[in-house]
Amino acid sequence: MNQRGMTLIELLIALVIVILVLAAAFWSFARLFQGFKSQTKVSEAHISSIIAFELLRKDLEMAGFGVPYNCSGITFSEAAPSTSPPPDPSTYNVTPLNVTPFTLDDNGNPAGNSDYLVIRAAFSPYDGETTKWAYFKAENGTCPLTFGDGPFSENTNVVVEDGEDNLRAIQTSGTNWRFRITSASSLNTCPDCMTDQHFYLVYGIASDNDTSPDIRAPFNRVDYYLATPTGGLPARCSSTTYELYRAQMNHKDGTLNRQPVLDCARDFQVAFKIDASWNSTLSSVTSASDQKEKIKEVRVFVLYQEGQKEREEVSNGTITLGDSDTGALSTFTPTGDERHYRWRVKEISVKPMNLGR
Repeated sequence: MNQRGMTLIELLIALVIVILVLAAAFWSFARLFQGFKSQTKVSEAHISSIIAFELLRKDLEMAGFGVPYNCSGITFSEAAPSTSPPPDPSTYNVTPLNVTPFTLDDNGNPAGNSDYLVIRAAFSPYDGETTKWAYFKAENGTCPLTFGDGPFSENTNVVVEDGEDNLRAIQTSGTNWRFRITSASSLNTCPDCMTDQHFYLVYGIASDNDTSPDIRAPFNRVDYYLATPTGGLPARCSSTTYELYRAQMNHKDGTLNRQPVLDCARDFQVAFKIDASWNSTLSSVTSASDQKEKIKEVRVFVLYQEGQKEREEVSNGTITLGDSDTGALSTFTPTGDERHYRWRVKEISVKPMNLGR
């Protein structure tokens, strides 16, 4: 038997071999962990995008629902002025004579020179009363409600529209266009100038536990836009990205209750199919009636970061927002640090259900 044991040189060689094996194992584990972490962030971004785009899809589908296009003779307020973040949402307010379902500022948002989209509808996903509607035929000065999807809850604020008028002219009681559902599931008062056997529609705008209506406009409004969050972006986001916000107008004071729906968004673009042509603006349909009759489809393109920063460059080419129908709405070419992030364009296509066909 050899009693010599290991020499110092043999021991050092063995240690070097062990260190090399451990280093290779650690490098393999680090790469595996990095890949796992990256895929986890990609999955998180994918799940977040599904939620964001479903909210947007539902808002687009319901655009124009219950909106009284003809509001002549009444006064209402819309979004209150605000400069945080720009642009000021009150610049997109409409007039009573032209309540359009959509307002679009094409590349007018300073955040990435992206679009700013406003959608108007009675519908709000946060208030079940806004999905309900009713109708009545004027009979001897009374207005007995028949519920199409209801009944409404007590004290729900509603508007009444002329169901036989293509412009859905809003109805009033004196100077008041706000109506309320009473405990008897009927209106607190009937509109003026009702004609016997005339058909009227009733739409819920907001539930309210108060006994007096508290709505500033005969519709709900939601804005979609990019902005930098007050507290800063999540650490995983590229410094050149923003949050995609969904901001709903508060009826009490006109402020926008903004909620982030997608992290690390880089661009937001909208296109409308107007009659048979695709347009990146609404300049050819500035009236409510034109939008109602001519807008056939809406497509939205969102460029966002998928996953976290990679060690090597993973994005080098130019990315186009748009398709063969809409044409290029904008382009993005990653530079510098942006090349270490994976970028994805999500497209959704919606045919609004509540516009004219």
